[in-house]
Amino acid sequence: MNQTAVRNQTTGVVASMTGYGNGQQEFIAGGHSGLASCEVRTVNSRFVDVQLRLADELRALEPALREAAGRHFARGKIECRLSWRSVRSTPAAVMLDEALLEQLLTAERRIRARLPDAAPLTVAEILRFHETATEQPAADGRTDLPVADPTSALQAALAPLIERVLGDCVAARRREGARLAEVIGHHLDAMQAVCDTLRPKIPLLLADAQERLSARLAEALPTEGVMVGRDETFARVRQEVALLSLRGDVAEELDRLQAHLAEARQVLAEGGAIGKRLDFLSQEMNREANTIASKAIAIAVTDAAVTLKLSIEQLREQVQNLE
Repeated sequence: MNQTAVRNQTTGVVASMTGYGNGQQEFIAGGHSGLASCEVRTVNSRFVDVQLRLADELRALEPALREAAGRHFARGKIECRLSWRSVRSTPAAVMLDEALLEQLLTAERRIRARLPDAAPLTVAEILRFHETATEQPAADGRTDLPVADPTSALQAALAPLIERVLGDCVAARRREGARLAEVIGHHLDAMQAVCDTLRPKIPLLLADAQERLSARLAEALPTEGVMVGRDETFARVRQEVALLSLRGDVAEELDRLQAHLAEARQVLAEGGAIGKRLDFLSQEMNREANTIASKAIAIAVTDAAVTLKLSIEQLREQVQNLE
């Protein structure tokens, strides 16, 4: 079984922070028909940042929307738009109550008699007042409005739409998260391959570096007119060669790097909100790659360090998109 198949079997549910969902719903609530539109966009953020854009008549739904977003998302900037268009179920023809209209005009004349500078009523204001005054009262005597407070029938009617759109956005984030997890797995494989290739070369590279250093030091030793004996001089040469071995041995760095790779695979297998954990691991991987580069004793080690740093940078770019 290839590495991709193994990775697909052992990767938990991983979500991206980028997602989108939208929807509309027609319904009847409180004796009125309406059309609600909901749109949710999510992008990267270090924390949960919920931003709501609601129509004025829907402001009362803000607490419920924030609570729903908090249940669905663990991290990211969440922008939710909710709009409402009221559609009355009664015929479009306007039926004026002549008696009510006469009362309204009489009241206006009385007011203007005492306040001559008052602005006259407009047709729109008369119609709006007429519409409000002729609302059918509910059983308990209250006026039944399409949007009043978050505990009304409107909130209950909009709840399925909100949950569906949030669920669609979560599904989109998980689909992208699965693709990102596969890309991250490939980067982990690439780094593992570099480690596997470099590790057996280290003893040979050290031996070759020691031989070159010994040869150069031996050539530099004067043969005459020195007060220090050759035995003592070559003892110092051997000491320098030993120090070279200590400075150039990157086995410990490779061990730690491979430990970080194994931990990253484990985190991917667990799934969930793993973005911050993987970001921390990528920083630790980069630290080991920098140390390997600083201890390079041959071009092969330098090339390996450059390849590691490139893969780590690409890994981190993808990790920062995860929830």
